[in-house]
Amino acid sequence: MQYISNMASVKLTGAQYEKIVEVYMGMRKLLEMPNFNFKEMALNGVLQVCSANGFAR
Repeated sequence: MQYISNMASVKLTGAQYEKIVEVYMGMRKLLEMPNFNFKEMALNGVLQVCSANGFAR
């Protein structure tokens, strides 16, 4: 459990943090749209984007 907890934390630069907030706000707007039918696909895509940019491990 301790190993997993240590691996879950990521150090971010200010620019990385700002980018995550920007992506989050855009995703939130999409998910709040009542007729947006691709929520699961959009969430999977944003996780891939974050992983590719080193935001998630």
